Amino acid sequence: MIQNAGVLRSDRAVEQLTLADIVEAMLPVGPDASPRPVVMAVAGSAAGWGTLPQHWRVERVADDVSSVQRLLVPEGTDVVLCPPWLHERHLDAETRTRFPRFDLHEAVAAALLPRLPTSTRVVLVLPANTAHGAFRGHVRQQLFADWHPDLVVYVTNRGIFPDIHSTFQLTLIRLLPRGQANNRSRIAAITGDLAPATVRKELARLVRLERGRTRFGYVLERPLPPAASLGFREHHPERARYRDELTRLGPTVPLGKLFNVFKTHYRTRADRRGDQDEGHRGVLVDGRHVTRDGDIVPDPSRVATGSGHDVLQPGDILLRAIYADIGKGLVAAVVPDTERPLIAGNNLLVLRPREPLSEEEVAFVAAYLRSQRADTLLGLDAGQLISVPRLLELPVPRPDAATQQALTDLRNAAALFQRWRDEALTIAEQLFEGDDLDAGRAHVISMGQRVRQRALAASTLDDLGTRLRTRMPYPIAARWRRVQVATPNRDGYEQILECAEVLLCFCAIAGWALARHADIEFPRLAEIRHRFATKGQAGMTFGDWLAILIELAERRDLRRLPRTTPFYEVVEFMRDKDIKNAGRALAQHRNNDRHLRRPDALETPEAFTVAKADLELLLQGAEWLSEYPFRIITKTRRDSLNKITEIAYQELMGDHVIVPTATQRVAEQLDADRLHLVDRLGRHHLLWPLLHAETCPTCHNFTIFVFDRWNSASDDPEYRALDHGHAITVPGSAAALRTVGFLPP
Repeated sequence: MIQNAGVLRSDRAVEQLTLADIVEAMLPVGPDASPRPVVMAVAGSAAGWGTLPQHWRVERVADDVSSVQRLLVPEGTDVVLCPPWLHERHLDAETRTRFPRFDLHEAVAAALLPRLPTSTRVVLVLPANTAHGAFRGHVRQQLFADWHPDLVVYVTNRGIFPDIHSTFQLTLIRLLPRGQANNRSRIAAITGDLAPATVRKELARLVRLERGRTRFGYVLERPLPPAASLGFREHHPERARYRDELTRLGPTVPLGKLFNVFKTHYRTRADRRGDQDEGHRGVLVDGRHVTRDGDIVPDPSRVATGSGHDVLQPGDILLRAIYADIGKGLVAAVVPDTERPLIAGNNLLVLRPREPLSEEEVAFVAAYLRSQRADTLLGLDAGQLISVPRLLELPVPRPDAATQQALTDLRNAAALFQRWRDEALTIAEQLFEGDDLDAGRAHVISMGQRVRQRALAASTLDDLGTRLRTRMPYPIAARWRRVQVATPNRDGYEQILECAEVLLCFCAIAGWALARHADIEFPRLAEIRHRFATKGQAGMTFGDWLAILIELAERRDLRRLPRTTPFYEVVEFMRDKDIKNAGRALAQHRNNDRHLRRPDALETPEAFTVAKADLELLLQGAEWLSEYPFRIITKTRRDSLNKITEIAYQELMGDHVIVPTATQRVAEQLDADRLHLVDRLGRHHLLWPLLHAETCPTCHNFTIFVFDRWNSASDDPEYRALDHGHAITVPGSAAALRTVGFLPP
């Protein structure tokens, strides 16, 4: 995220970086030129600036505007102004009239700039809020009307000014006369202890740039109006990329299209006591009562009276109004349904849905606001008040049904686990209730049995082998079950290779379903068709399935597909270098095995161990298959009038093929007695004619067959069982294979 990108951090320098080092780097000279004279106008002591260069002349500035007006700056001289920092409420009436809503340091800068020669370069040392604060636009408008902020450097105090907190952020702004500037602004941020040489080098590089980025800054090419914020994170080039990436979750809308945003007013003591007669009385909620974990934890003893939007409603989202920690997201929570009304207090923003939103949609927006991505797109700097206009423009993704369902399932699972936890603790505490400890003991043992069974069942899901055996599609799960019980001998080694081939075959067929859905050419299809046409008799191999998956990962047109495309994970499967290498290693083992280059009896145990490790890596990378139900539709009945199909199906997930039949009503017209893969939106994708299911005539078991070979003379495609080695021919399959492009015309 941006809070770490492009920020120059410590390189364990021995020398302490000072403000003088930074300013020197901001006022570079040519290689053959002598340094220009510098007038340093500073309030109070120059302590904290470090050793000043010899060509700097220090002038003291008093705590008023008039002293800076007496400053004499000759032509060809640069100015460094570090004025006294004082809030506007402490200014005299004359200064407040001349510079309305200006703090003293801002007024001093505004008074000095018109008096300077046009050959002068100016560096202002000011609180960072002047540069990026939402309520300082009128100040920037006056300061930068005739002077362009060419270089802006944010620096954390770190003890530079001993009387100011070490986390306070300063900004050093280099100004050039508007006529001499190119309207580009360079913005940088420095954190940590850095060697002066490093700072000079990096700032010099940034100053020379016309576009692009450096280690800790960037060039803002578009011109900004004088009043615009100069926030480092607000204009960072990474924000555009994050905004584009956000659309992968679904279309985006401005937050203001979904929510009204209300500022809460400051509450007096009478408000907080709830002494008013009008309005609703309830528990007061301040910004500090909203936790970073998304909870609202008010003090029940603190009550207040409120009306209108101050009375919080279930489904409102509360935000702390002050942005504190860069990169940690906003502090946001959803208002729950409570017995006593909740009244909005100080330092809060209230987001109230414009139109009714579901509980899941509100929870999604709150989670998004707490994320680093929303933090980055909002572009605030630490200590800023959240700008309501900027918040209303924040892009909010509207997730697709699959993402929304996944988030709902996660929240439901968390709630279920919490109920189980509460139940277990309640049972444990019942041991000492009542007078009969024997009865209490028996009760805890009997009632705790189901709780212990739940824990045991849940813990098995942390085991890869159990997940693969119970959640993967049947052909893969059945093969894996045999690998699990195999011993490191010749037969076990072959079981590993066969399991790997079945896995890659099934993944490639999922890729074929993706290609058909997206209406794009399936990888290597023309090559496979040409091989069948020229050789007369040929078949699909381990190498074919692997090559298809690798091409799926490398094809640019597939990379451009939305991530919501069904089975998109297959495109990413072989992008992992380790997974690709494991697939190639197993393909080589398979090729060696077929060509009698098998490991001998002494080599087999080690070959078994290595091959199993590669297989487990492949299976881990393909666990996404467990999210897509593998079904055979056993019966369909179409209601043409209502355009509804009632289906009976068996879900072939896990290592048992004997499973109950379920029914469902769908809008699709589906083929009976065919295998389908179901995507996250519940749509069925036909896998015929690559996969076929029927009772094997050899072993009489229900079997999943895959297209394996074709003989041009007989025109009979041969299908081979995925869970054993038997083969069959399927009448009518040749025409279907030609339709989908696997066989030549």
